[in-house]
Amino acid sequence: MARPRGANRRRFVLALVLLTSVTLITLDTRNGRSGPLGAAGRFAHTIVSPIEGAVSSVTRPVGDWWSGMIDSGSIKKDNQRLRRRLTELEGEQSRFKDALPPMEEALKRDP
Repeated sequence: MARPRGANRRRFVLALVLLTSVTLITLDTRNGRSGPLGAAGRFAHTIVSPIEGAVSSVTRPVGDWWSGMIDSGSIKKDNQRLRRRLTELEGEQSRFKDALPPMEEALKRDP
C-alpha cells in the first residue's frame, strides 16, 4: 500500500525542523549569550515575554482552581489529621500546666 505524498512531505518538514532546532541550540550553547543567535534569542524573548505573561495571568486562576479541586480530598485528610494532633497537644499542654505549680512551689522552697 502506497503512502500518500503529503505524509512523506510532513515527515520531511518535521525532520528538517528538528535538525535545525538541534543545530541552533548547539550553536547557541557554544556562543553563550553573545553573537547573532544570542541577540536573536533576546529579541524573541522580548517579543514573547509579554504574551506569555498575559496568557499566564489568564490561565493561572483556572489552574489554581483545578489544582484545588484535585487536591481537596488530600487537604481534608490532612486537616483532620492536624486537628487530631492539635487536640493531643492541647491535652499534653494542659497536663503540663497542671504539673507546673507544684514544681514551682517546690523549687521556691529548695534553693
